Amino acid sequence: EVIPGSTSQNYLQQTRTIAEYLEGKVYAGQEPPPQYIEAIAELDHDEDELERLMGSDWQKVAERLANLKLNQLCRETPAQVLWSIALFKKINHEHLLPGMYTWTNQRSSGGDLVLVGDAGPSGVLVGRYDPWHSRSHLGVRFSRSALV
Repeated sequence: EVIPGSTSQNYLQQTRTIAEYLEGKVYAGQEPPPQYIEAIAELDHDEDELERLMGSDWQKVAERLANLKLNQLCRETPAQVLWSIALFKKINHEHLLPGMYTWTNQRSSGGDLVLVGDAGPSGVLVGRYDPWHSRSHLGVRFSRSALV
């Protein structure tokens, strides 16, 4: 499932939601590992500038957002989402993310941010949006990078 409250948010807002989810749910009552503290500090430092750039240079913002440490640590790659969907179907005989997409930490060849989901009987869809888009069917799944 996607993180509660992460739908109908643009990519930057979702990144802030990841930080809040980490602090409030994943590591509630304890200090997160140093990698996450550093990643959240980077977001805190860059967030206002990224917000200002959002409407003027979406490709630059998309690149910076995708490369934020927090997104690299906590968002899945498109391949990871596809693998999760296939594995979930094989084990549970149900579709993962039906009618829902998760934004990943990768960019398309055109510079947009890649999303994966809407798994159903017809397959899985892979798409892309500019970072300022927000949709009720577009959230973010939480993932812990193997780098931690």
